[in-house]
Amino acid sequence: MDSGTNGEAPLAPEGERFFEGLFEGDTGTLDYEQRCAVMALIRKRYVSEVTDAQTWNDILENEDVVRSALNNLFLTLTVDKRYNVAYAQQAASESTDPFPNALKQSASLKREETLLIIYLRIYYHQQFASGESNVFVDREDLENYLEPLSNKDVVDHVAARDRVAKAIDEMVSKQGYLIKIPGQSGRYRVSPIVASLFPLDRVRELREKFETEALGQSSSDEEGRNG
Repeated sequence: MDSGTNGEAPLAPEGERFFEGLFEGDTGTLDYEQRCAVMALIRKRYVSEVTDAQTWNDILENEDVVRSALNNLFLTLTVDKRYNVAYAQQAASESTDPFPNALKQSASLKREETLLIIYLRIYYHQQFASGESNVFVDREDLENYLEPLSNKDVVDHVAARDRVAKAIDEMVSKQGYLIKIPGQSGRYRVSPIVASLFPLDRVRELREKFETEALGQSSSDEEGRNG
């Protein structure tokens, strides 16, 4: 019997969902939750179970659909179930011409920001390996780690401290690598995106590079004083 004769909605083909649209003239094929998941992955640095459990679950339940929608925008989807984070990245073009970028461009990391990522990634690994699924860090610990490295070879120590403070704030406001804890000033939760985005081997290489540079600078300073 034709579905139009009894007032019932037509049935979708097997394996597909019938979709009536969310607004007048809507020809899209994704439902509300699926569209919100795609939008979140485009607008945010990442989606995690910690910061947005509902969207995280929507991504898990609709992973293939969300991935396809992102692919239509030249984006790839990574769903890291070890750390419970998901994020979109620009797809690599096989030709010399890059694809149009739908994601907000991130500025290159400054020296202090790179040093902080090294610290946070290694610290997260240590805590996670010891059984801690929720990793926290105090701002004071970050400052104590970073200030000696930032002050080196700098005459203006006030400016160096300002750079340290700004680097930490960037980790919170723009990068999303640190998450503020309500009611606890100066204490942060380290986002698992740090572990997912930055391979431990690469971070250790960066740390060795900075340490080698620091040793070379110290040797040059010593030679200059002796000369």
